[in-house]
Amino acid sequence: MGTDAYETIARRFDDLTAARAEQQRLGARRAHLAPQLAEARGEVERLSAQHDKEAGDVHRLEGGASPTRVWAAMRGGLQDQLAKERAEAEAARFNLARAEEVLRRLEREDQQLAAEEARVVGAQEGYEVTLAEVHRLAQEPGAGMLRERAAEAGRQLEDLRWRRELEEALAAGREARAALAEARRRLGGAKAWSVYDTFGGGGMFSSMLKHDQLDKATALLDKAAAAMQRFSRELADVELPGLDAPMVDDMSRGLDIWFDNFVTDIMVSQRIAQADSQVAEAQAAVEETMTTLEGLRAKLT
Repeated sequence: MGTDAYETIARRFDDLTAARAEQQRLGARRAHLAPQLAEARGEVERLSAQHDKEAGDVHRLEGGASPTRVWAAMRGGLQDQLAKERAEAEAARFNLARAEEVLRRLEREDQQLAAEEARVVGAQEGYEVTLAEVHRLAQEPGAGMLRERAAEAGRQLEDLRWRRELEEALAAGREARAALAEARRRLGGAKAWSVYDTFGGGGMFSSMLKHDQLDKATALLDKAAAAMQRFSRELADVELPGLDAPMVDDMSRGLDIWFDNFVTDIMVSQRIAQADSQVAEAQAAVEETMTTLEGLRAKLT
């Protein structure tokens, strides 16, 4: 490969590295802006509710025969009360307008940063390929300019791949979290029917409904188990331990339906409670691991 080719690769590496640094700078600015946006939106919501209340007070006093107007007239000083409420409504309107302007300014800034970030991301096409190319060609004769960049290319390549593994693990964790929550909601339905079947005088029909809920919960637990397995595989890529998935069996199903009695009801109720406990433990483990992953990502940022 000629010197010109090495120079082209070196320039591309420098340009992409600069674009990557700019992306991280813009991302940091947006992260700093996010809590300000959340606070501004909350303030607009609060002041909007206050303005609606003050405007409502004015409307009730201005109404022809509203109870508020009648009571104010009976006490005397209707005009003074109306003037006071109008002043408070105007102050609330002014405060709301100021808060909305602050929110619009922050939203414009965030939109501009997002557009710049998207442009910089688009300019990074071939980033990983270029890093790998610099790292691979650095030892060739005549590639001195690449050797100067090889260590940085290797570091950036490792950083890029590590970030990707973290994002994949976080995505798998969110999927596992949602699957567990869905399964636990369904177990709650089975638990409610189980209580009725055991203590509320239920019979074969209530047992069938209970097991219909439990069958659906079992299917969702299978889905959660698959999601947990995917999560564990992704955790291995970021050198974190995998997590155990909750399971529920079909023990006592036929016995409970066809030979309905207090003992079998209690057995199934205990099985549901055990499954619910396992799901709760899995949820807690997922949340703890997600916190760890988010902490690792925050350190990278």
